[in-house]
Amino acid sequence: MNQILMVEGKNGKKNNNTIDIKKIVMFFSVAIIIFGGLLIVNGITGINKNKPKVAVDKTPKPQVSPTPNEYADDEEAPEIELLLSGEKVRIVAKDDRAMDYIEYSWNDDEVERVNIDEETEDKTQMETSVSILQGKNTLNVKVVDKAGNEQEKTQSFQGKVKPVITLLLNSEQNGVIIKAECTDGLSRLEYTLNGNWYRLPLDLYTKEEWETIPSVILEWSEDGKIISAQYTQMLLEGENDFHVYAYSKENLVGEGSGKRTYTVQQ
Repeated sequence: MNQILMVEGKNGKKNNNTIDIKKIVMFFSVAIIIFGGLLIVNGITGINKNKPKVAVDKTPKPQVSPTPNEYADDEEAPEIELLLSGEKVRIVAKDDRAMDYIEYSWNDDEVERVNIDEETEDKTQMETSVSILQGKNTLNVKVVDKAGNEQEKTQSFQGKVKPVITLLLNSEQNGVIIKAECTDGLSRLEYTLNGNWYRLPLDLYTKEEWETIPSVILEWSEDGKIISAQYTQMLLEGENDFHVYAYSKENLVGEGSGKRTYTVQQ
């Protein structure tokens, strides 16, 4: 210890054999820092050695370029034609380059979509057919070409209407009221009762003559069509089996049937 501390002589001067304590402290501090750094580096190296090696694929990846749209320069919208074909509407779409699809809906209901057949050689035209609904309905159509150009068209169509048949008992419970209705006009009413056939030709008489027959009640439209016909058939003793057929002016047939057992009151 006496060799480390500085000792002053009697004359107050420092001993030449002594060592400056500050230098010694600095030396040991630096040594400790270096030693600690080596321990940290060694620890990190050990951790890295224990980690599993991950294979890195250095194979260069091919560069994929987006396919250019060959119709990008097409700015002309396609055309729409709506053509009647019997009880259907033909939707015909035409484009100067290539069609993509047709969308349509009745009265803003669910939209149906028809895509172009990619196998067809001529993609400048496509079409589809839509059955016309009964009564007056609106058809909404949109066609789109390959460039994304759109065209829309809306048109109303009057579909043919089938007659509707209703069978009711009369107030006395001894007869069946046979009623047929059709906005397109009725041409005749036919029915079978237990296999026997009956026919009521509605064009048999004039309007004035029909008004004199109480068993037949008719309703007329403004354009002179019979839109409702009502006839009462008296029931037979026992079972009565009805099958009714009503024919419209457009030759559409509405059907109805029913059974009723009748007992004559004594």
